[in-house]
Amino acid sequence: MAHHFQHVIVNHDGEDSENWNAFYFPLGDARRTLNAFVALLQGFDVQEVEQWEKDFISCTQDRLTLRTLNRMKTGYLIQDVRRIELKNLIAKREGGSFITGDVTNQHVSPSVGDASLVIEGEEFAGDVVRYTESQVIFESDRFEEIAKKLS
Repeated sequence: MAHHFQHVIVNHDGEDSENWNAFYFPLGDARRTLNAFVALLQGFDVQEVEQWEKDFISCTQDRLTLRTLNRMKTGYLIQDVRRIELKNLIAKREGGSFITGDVTNQHVSPSVGDASLVIEGEEFAGDVVRYTESQVIFESDRFEEIAKKLS
């Protein structure tokens, strides 16, 4: 049915995701999706939208998973003796400069405070400023370097 629409906004945070309502404003992919939708309503060109052909799903079903995985940025937090795997890392500049990421293993959780974020083997010192069962918000003085790695 998506092929009937002029714009398709791909969203990995389902309606039951905490990213929609765990904080004052949506986080992660939920926020990106909401911002893209608002920008479309305001008449702006939006990079996050796609146009799907009628046979897109049937022709690309085998490649769809790889395509999605290739866009996901991953890394991990080191905090005390814990290593916390993260996926969907996104650099944000809304209301401050911070990194959000989804926790992949719900049995290991971070705590607010000092931590290091490792992306592609490079370690960035900073702080976990907020977290839920599934989402981490990380701040670092090296935000610009992290943002480049994630772009």
